[in-house]
Amino acid sequence: LLQYANEDRLKIALSSISNGALVCFTCVASNSILKRQTFALNMTNEEKKK
Repeated sequence: LLQYANEDRLKIALSSISNGALVCFTCVASNSILKRQTFALNMTNEEKKK
C-alpha cells in the first residue's frame, strides 16, 4: 500500500514538474516571438522615416 502511495506521489511530482517546464518554455517562446515582432515593427518604422 505504501509503495503505491509513493508511486502516485512521484507521478504527481513528475507531471507538475513537466507542466511547469512546459509553461516556462511557452513563456520564453512567446516572449522571443514578441521581441522579434517589435524588432520587425521598429525596422519598418525606421525605413518609413527615411
